[in-house]
Amino acid sequence: MEKKELNNKVVFLFILTIGLSTFFAISANALGFKTFNARITNLEQKFDYLETKIFDLEVQKDFSENNIKEVYGIMYDISLDLNNYYYSDLISEKDFNVFQEKLITLTTIFLKNVELTFPEKKIIYFFCSSSKKECEYEDFVLTYINKKYEDVSVFGFNTDSQHPFIKLIFSKNDVNQIPLIVFEDKVNEGFLNLDELKIFLEIE
Repeated sequence: MEKKELNNKVVFLFILTIGLSTFFAISANALGFKTFNARITNLEQKFDYLETKIFDLEVQKDFSENNIKEVYGIMYDISLDLNNYYYSDLISEKDFNVFQEKLITLTTIFLKNVELTFPEKKIIYFFCSSSKKECEYEDFVLTYINKKYEDVSVFGFNTDSQHPFIKLIFSKNDVNQIPLIVFEDKVNEGFLNLDELKIFLEIE
């Protein structure tokens, strides 16, 4: 299959307005009547589907914008369900931790596959909140960089989503401020203007 180009847009993961996956949508009214086992089964089904999508993309090398957004949507759904179930005491802490670890693993695999599929690309990870003004400014600058330089691709993470991968990155790099930009082994906390960002990303 012909390999598609990675779309030169800032793709935001776990956008808060994204709807629940149509494959596994659950009625809010029915949620209270689900048994413990049914909730676990629901999460396992979503994880199975996520694994299948990631495997298919890896084999087909079809990382189009629509496919990437679909994977992100599934990840967001799972993250949302996990937090809702756990903080409503609908699943055990043990199951919550197991599913959190699995979600981190699948997210890491997916992002690593993107990097391996596009070795010529400078992959940038941008962590920010939709409610923070500095994030709007950084988003504007990164969008300009992303459009101007074909060898740059930016993946944005909305920190409001509580996805466990975001917590892992912050903990691993011992950081707590946003905007946060991660590029290769370099990390920057706080806003960077265009000139500062070009130096940080090592681009002309």
